[in-house]
Amino acid sequence: ECPAGGLDEYGLPNACGLALAEDLVYQLQNQFDDEILAAWDEVGVPPVLLKQLIRQESQFWPGTWGLYHWGLGHVTYSGAHTGLLWNYNLFREVCIYTYDGQCRGIDEMLIYSLLSFFNAECAECENQLDIEKAERSVHYLAETVLGHCNQTSQIIYNVTGRPADEVVDYVTIWKLTLYDYNAGAPCVYETVK
Repeated sequence: ECPAGGLDEYGLPNACGLALAEDLVYQLQNQFDDEILAAWDEVGVPPVLLKQLIRQESQFWPGTWGLYHWGLGHVTYSGAHTGLLWNYNLFREVCIYTYDGQCRGIDEMLIYSLLSFFNAECAECENQLDIEKAERSVHYLAETVLGHCNQTSQIIYNVTGRPADEVVDYVTIWKLTLYDYNAGAPCVYETVK
């Protein structure tokens, strides 16, 4: 209905395109709210943090991005490894799924199994997305983020010799967790130091 199909010369939405897509944008931005709130209850990751992470990383699109980023949280291979290493509940869940509970440690197959939980692309599904799988992936994303939080807490202890809750407040531990999630443990270590 819009001039140029609702796009400007750079492929960005024009005013007409934005106006017509507004309701759909709100729907897409809120379609995982129930799962995000459930993850707060089940895992303990703050819902606003999790939703803003999803917004920033994937703009609510639950597919893969190239060979390196999976799902709503754009989880990487290294990020999945960290989640499995620092969150035993996540490790156990993925181990049961992958090896029927008979894991001897974290290996490549276990990491790729976790990453596969995040990819909701589906050629035969409506809009080529399996929305139910995307909804389930929110739980695993929260568990992965919690693994990064556990690693961040250990880094704080390693630097200061004191438990994280004696050194930083609630907001700061989550800020450092997001830093760990995006930049990695060495950067968090140097920052805390």
